[in-house]
Amino acid sequence: MITVPYGPAGVKGDEVIDTVKVPREKSHRLIFMGRADGRPPYQPRRVALRMLPKAFPDSVLVETLIGYYRKGVVTASDPAALHTPLPNCSELPQDRRLNGCSIDGSHSEYTELAKASKYFLVIKGDGPSTSRLSDAIHFGAVPIVISNGFIYAAMPFPKELPWGELAVFVNQTKFMQDPVGVIDLAMERAAVLAERSDMRRLARDALDWSTPSPCLVTALVTDVARRYLGGHNLMPAYRTSLCAKGARV
Repeated sequence: MITVPYGPAGVKGDEVIDTVKVPREKSHRLIFMGRADGRPPYQPRRVALRMLPKAFPDSVLVETLIGYYRKGVVTASDPAALHTPLPNCSELPQDRRLNGCSIDGSHSEYTELAKASKYFLVIKGDGPSTSRLSDAIHFGAVPIVISNGFIYAAMPFPKELPWGELAVFVNQTKFMQDPVGVIDLAMERAAVLAERSDMRRLARDALDWSTPSPCLVTALVTDVARRYLGGHNLMPAYRTSLCAKGARV
């Protein structure tokens, strides 16, 4: 199986958000907006939305209510701390209106908040992958990945990119045990990665379908050749001239 990146939220139809306009000084540290209803795989998301807001008040931590799952039932397997329903964001004071609450899904609001956020919580959904990785890359943020199985089943081009310099990987089990402490440490690492403009550029070229760089296609083709065509000794894609700064199709 070859894993490829999702299309980011910054691309809607033929419109591509101009990330040149993404502010360098970002007003939010963490962002997670998405479904966090009572399905068992979503328990890490429910933990994040209930345990992190007080510790990180400058963040956007919101459950989006969409379709069938709007009521968000909490399952019996959840610890007692997760049985408190989230308030509607409109009921909160203005200074914490988007932190630890629920809101109707809005693509435009999500993209505006994404542009203003430093670190994306990339928390597993029904499976180990999630589109929030692609969103983080598109909006110039550092992904903090909380997903057991991501490295083995959901990481795009695992041997073609220096993933340790592109994202922070959090042990999901440890996160469930100590969410605040684990995210505190993760953000220390994320702050270091955020200073690597060369890695942010590489991530965008190699993982964002909206860029004109040939790097993503190079990573895909090299990944296929390495896995299936005997190219075990090929140079990793990110070291080739096709992933160098300024390379364009």
